[in-house]
Amino acid sequence: MKIYRYLKILVLSLPFVRFILNGNSLKRIDLKLSIIEIEKIDLTALQYNQLVNWLRNKAGTSNKKYFKANFTGGLKLQQVPEEYASLMQFVRSFQPKSYLEIGIGNGGSWFLMSYFLKNSLEISHAVDNLSYGKQINQQKADIESIKKYLSSSISDVNFFHSSSTNFLTNCDNKYNVIFIDGDHSYEGVKSDYEFSKKLLHKEGMFIFHDVNSDNSPGVKKLWSELKQAYPCYKEFVEGSTCGIGVLYNLSY
Repeated sequence: MKIYRYLKILVLSLPFVRFILNGNSLKRIDLKLSIIEIEKIDLTALQYNQLVNWLRNKAGTSNKKYFKANFTGGLKLQQVPEEYASLMQFVRSFQPKSYLEIGIGNGGSWFLMSYFLKNSLEISHAVDNLSYGKQINQQKADIESIKKYLSSSISDVNFFHSSSTNFLTNCDNKYNVIFIDGDHSYEGVKSDYEFSKKLLHKEGMFIFHDVNSDNSPGVKKLWSELKQAYPCYKEFVEGSTCGIGVLYNLSY
């Protein structure tokens, strides 16, 4: 991976190159370099500590301090490494065939989870209205690049540029795993959860992000209610910035 980054620094140091490329183009190059690195290693074979190390130092984040990572850029993940590594391995143990992510930020977590599950996944879908764009510089072109890459190993990959409510009320698909990370208000996350129930396969799994975040009291409140109502749940929590909650073996 180092050679690619050195080449990037060398090429982008040329004045005419920096003049031609705008900021979004530079970030797209960074994304592609991250994908190249993933191709060079067997990410799916990494043990927990190795996966945490890779997430912290190689994957790339949107905010180093907040998400406890060391590299800004790349996949621009909004995940705490220990939490996400635990989640990835837990979800893979169920060998899901279908996955839906609601609210995808820059697309990094959608890409990474789908890639990690590629040996069992047949369907990987994501939905986002891209209203978060100004805060994190969401680019549909980045998401389309991720979609194109995933399509080489998963038969049905699609991104829906839509509100979650509109998508969920009109969707006929069924999913083994649904990751809810969209509207973080209590009303918003509860609405996504309620509308998603009909799309979940029997003995399926719901994932909620920011269940222990001081900045997301609405998600925190809903998660507190849900884990009291359902016996099969897991929490992956490292501090009070994020936190991941999982309901599994569900039958509605």
